[in-house]
Amino acid sequence: MQIASSLMFDRSAARMGSLMSTAVKLQTQIATGKKFTSPSENVAVGQQLAEFDRKNIDAAAYSSNMKTASSLLSQADTTLDSITTQM
Repeated sequence: MQIASSLMFDRSAARMGSLMSTAVKLQTQIATGKKFTSPSENVAVGQQLAEFDRKNIDAAAYSSNMKTASSLLSQADTTLDSITTQM
């Protein structure tokens, strides 16, 4: 069986392209310090990170709401104390 030289060169070129894309991916991972550069590379971890982000946003909103409520209660206490003093 004869193998055409163009087939051999095409396979070599395809393999070199594949190795080059792997090298670029590894260089990106090294440069960024991240194993995954997009959520689609590891769906389970991407979903967990998205859930953590949502929980962090919820916690920040809760904290902000608590500060606002505390401030409003403090103002109400001050107003009631002022009214009590005037009576």
